[in-house]
Amino acid sequence: ATTTEEAAAEKHVYRPEFTWADDNTCTVTYTCENCKIPATEADKCEVTSEVTEPTCTKAGKTVYTATATDKNNTKHTNTKEVPIEATGHKYGEPTYEWSKDYKTCTATFTCDKKDDTQTVECTVTSETTDAKCEEAGKTVYTATCTFNGKEYTCPEKKETPIAATDHKYGKPEFKWSEDYKTCKAIFTCDKKD
Repeated sequence: ATTTEEAAAEKHVYRPEFTWADDNTCTVTYTCENCKIPATEADKCEVTSEVTEPTCTKAGKTVYTATATDKNNTKHTNTKEVPIEATGHKYGEPTYEWSKDYKTCTATFTCDKKDDTQTVECTVTSETTDAKCEEAGKTVYTATCTFNGKEYTCPEKKETPIAATDHKYGKPEFKWSEDYKTCKAIFTCDKKD
């Protein structure tokens, strides 16, 4: 007859040893704590994973969980954590805001995850076409800026008209005929157009 103490001593109590591979698969070997039986052959584990997605500024992670069942039908688990780098901000094309007189402009860049915005001052340049007596002129404003090492130009140029000036005549030039019976007064616009 076997006593209860002898039966307990003979019962195997398995201690698992998990081995993770680079591809996040896992195997397990067991050693009995009571009788110190050498490790068994490696068994494949069932592996599941849970992902915490990274944000622009915070790292994420994947937690792999290996589950194995020994010969006593006891489940054992082990985890492996693999970090996922923060993605960093990714900004799309900016939106532009012009002042009423078009002398200043700002460009606002928004992260594609909507968790950050950056506003930068643009450099505004202007090109003027002078008005003529019968033709209006204009000033065209262009905004450019540099953000994260890249040049941006506002696709919408702004324009202010300059009214035509009309002719401005000075003193006339008199031209007499050869017989001095007639005289023409010639008025020339001071802009010569």
